[in-house]
Amino acid sequence: MVYYVKLAPVYPEVNRENTLYLTHASFRSEEYTVQAGLSFQAVQEWMYPLKNVEAVSAIVDYGMDESFYIQPTDLSGDFKVALKLTDPAFFRIYSFRFLEGNPFTDSDLASGIHTAVISDDLARRLFGTTQNVVGRSFSLDYVNYRVCGVVRGASYLTSKSYAQVYLPYSVFGNYKKPFSDKFPYSGIFSVTFLVKDKAQADALRAEIRDLTRRVNLQYKDQWQLELWKQPTSHWLSVFQSHPSDAGFNPWKTAGYLIVVVLVLLLVPALNLSGLIASRMESRLPEMGVRKSFGAGRNILLSQVMWENFFLTLAGGLLGLVLAWIVVYVGREWVFTLLNSRMLKTYFKQALALFRQNRLFSTLYIAGTGLAIAMTVVMAVVYYVKLAPVYPEVNRGDTYYLSGTSFERNKDGRFQSWSYAYSYRALQEWFYPLKNAREVSASTFGAVKYIQPSDRSGDFAVQIVETDPAYFRIYAFRFFEGQPFTQADLESGIRKAVITDKLARRLFGEEKGAIGRQFLLDYETYQVCGVVRGASYLTSRSYADLYVPYSTMEGYRDAAYPEVPYCGPFQVTVWVEDGKQGKALCDEIHEIVRKQNLLHEADGLKMSIDDDPVSHLHASLMMSVGGGGGDWWRAVRYLLFILLALLLVPALNLSGLIASRMEGRLPEMGIRKAFGGGRSKLLSQVLWENLLLTLAGGVLGLVAAWIALYGCREWVFRVFDRYAWLVPEGTDVYVSGEMLFAPSVFLITLAFCLVLNTLSALVPAWLSLRNPIVYSLYEKR
Repeated sequence: MVYYVKLAPVYPEVNRENTLYLTHASFRSEEYTVQAGLSFQAVQEWMYPLKNVEAVSAIVDYGMDESFYIQPTDLSGDFKVALKLTDPAFFRIYSFRFLEGNPFTDSDLASGIHTAVISDDLARRLFGTTQNVVGRSFSLDYVNYRVCGVVRGASYLTSKSYAQVYLPYSVFGNYKKPFSDKFPYSGIFSVTFLVKDKAQADALRAEIRDLTRRVNLQYKDQWQLELWKQPTSHWLSVFQSHPSDAGFNPWKTAGYLIVVVLVLLLVPALNLSGLIASRMESRLPEMGVRKSFGAGRNILLSQVMWENFFLTLAGGLLGLVLAWIVVYVGREWVFTLLNSRMLKTYFKQALALFRQNRLFSTLYIAGTGLAIAMTVVMAVVYYVKLAPVYPEVNRGDTYYLSGTSFERNKDGRFQSWSYAYSYRALQEWFYPLKNAREVSASTFGAVKYIQPSDRSGDFAVQIVETDPAYFRIYAFRFFEGQPFTQADLESGIRKAVITDKLARRLFGEEKGAIGRQFLLDYETYQVCGVVRGASYLTSRSYADLYVPYSTMEGYRDAAYPEVPYCGPFQVTVWVEDGKQGKALCDEIHEIVRKQNLLHEADGLKMSIDDDPVSHLHASLMMSVGGGGGDWWRAVRYLLFILLALLLVPALNLSGLIASRMEGRLPEMGIRKAFGGGRSKLLSQVLWENLLLTLAGGVLGLVAAWIALYGCREWVFRVFDRYAWLVPEGTDVYVSGEMLFAPSVFLITLAFCLVLNTLSALVPAWLSLRNPIVYSLYEKR
């Protein structure tokens, strides 16, 4: 986890793989040597004009040691904030999610205007909200700044992008001044580069080497420039203390990490084999009796393996839960843990345990890993269903209305109609809703066919007809372009937002697709935006292309002439919070009540079942099927599965530990005789079990990831009452944020830690209660 946070593409540093850094430069003359950043002149003349790069951002890194304070308007006292001085390209390199507003512009940078992008936590502290903050002012070191954007804040652990306030570097008074008058190109700036791929990164390094060579030729009689091997990759920047470190060996660092991982995995695994061997030794008479009655070796071996399989299913989950608790609670120090000597001591102790009980440790770890794997699979499946994952990041505040039904019982004649909502219902009921942040109408998705320009043959695509609000509810990342507008919707113009995958299939790449045309069911559509595609697992937002619903023939027509409110549209509503969600439900139920009063004389009665339903409610009901609002039935169903996965293996695991403790009674008796206290011995047993569990947790986690990715076409539907097949040709994409979600592992680890601790605590405590004489007599 420590190195995942340091190296993996986490928000907002999702482009780490293609990010390079130039942080230091050395300027050397015959009399002086200066190591600093680059000056504003160097950035303007050398860095910004570089060709082999997608984006170049200059950041003030020197002279920023002093603290910066905000003076709140409520006079509650100044407080310190983290500040970053940069340029607009910074927000193209780091994928900040803007809750409101935009980054400052190049003209803001050139003019030195006092404008700022602030984090959401600072916005709440200053203004009490993250909404309607743009345009408001605050005082930073007694200078007023106007807010131009509010972003979801970065973590302090993503140090390259972390700050609470982002300002144009032109507000810094001395930003044009060199670090040393003797070297006009030395200064206060570091530079961050975004490249397209490894080939462009190599080309950028070659371009900078050539730049260094030309500069040194130009100033050979005055000074020489040294950039070492910069720009460095993100991976190298994590492990290398300074670019000038000539003795740094990345392979040595990699070898060190491999040894750490192997020790964490193999030592507890081999120790588990000793536990099983000890238990089998005590079961030899039982096996002899069963053999004498005709039980074959294969049958007995199979039974033992199945016993251990079910015993250890839940064991490893504990280690995972514990790891997540430690990472969160000790986040201020745990990310430096791998450099401590204490860890080496633990490794030596674990290695000794491994050598003593090799077979037992191996089998124990494998079983524990399986327990973790099964529990993590379940946890990730429901995380993907319920958590805010791209692009459905607003799930917690999203409500759905999927359909309605009408009944008429008049003059002894009964009629009923059921469908989704019509265009008239949208205009009269839903678009005017007061208790809603955004309201979007869309079709349920359909399959249509594209006729490619290369005449390679028609191919099927998933299409959603919708409105512009759809892209405000679902936070699609636009590679280029923008959603179609309200004017496009009203005019019925054939514009389309397509995914990056479809753009590559149609045009060869996702860049340069804006304005280009394609045929959909032999109708010409123009591309207005290209987005990062949603996964098939985020079914509410998944499609290959999105078009205005006004391009759909007869979109204004009702499904039934008798009932003008039934049609092809489902409705998605985004609210501010749970309070507004409750008000939304009341408002819609009031609409239903008024409609039934209005048509009471006609005998027409409207019903919307449980709508509007929250995302949580809708997802849980998929597990048990049916309606009626009994979503607690789904909760009970899931808890039963979880307890079956955890309790049975945990109870069996306690039996394994009890068997091992029985074999260790003489050892415990001797240690007691020499002064070993009960609590100390108990602590050692618990730590031994914890090491085993942690190793099993890592193994199970890897197994879960492999299962989730390899079986992604069906495993994410395994808990649904009504599962469906994935359409042919659909790639079920599983993103990193789905697999590596911290909350999933934290919950899973919490369950496993408690159960595994109890399974070790009870047998160990009972064993250690035996008198010293009894323990020594056990193997006289």
